[in-house]
Amino acid sequence: MVKDKLKQFIFISFGAAPGALIRWKISNLLLCNILGSFLMGLIFGIFGTRKKINLILTIGFCGSLTTFSSWILNFSKLILDGLIVEGLIFILISYILGLFSIFIGFFLGRIISSLRLFQ
Repeated sequence: MVKDKLKQFIFISFGAAPGALIRWKISNLLLCNILGSFLMGLIFGIFGTRKKINLILTIGFCGSLTTFSSWILNFSKLILDGLIVEGLIFILISYILGLFSIFIGFFLGRIISSLRLFQ
């Protein structure tokens, strides 16, 4: 059990470090969240529920590329600055574009998967 958890931790870490570095380098929260959502859909569309790939790429890489805490912090700053409408628009745009991106990525991934390039 402990050995399995350690392996999972290592797999997640392999993906998380590059994801966090890319998020830091891009430094545009909306862009990172949209890109990460698209990639998450793409990866899931291609590989389904393969455990190691999901640990490294979806949980590790995409999970650190996209970040809920930074997203909420940005929203909170807008609200605290009195920009309530802008904050709500930011949340709405993030949700809509995130959902659109993950579905586009997923359907593109299913197309790629049907070509059997990664089997």
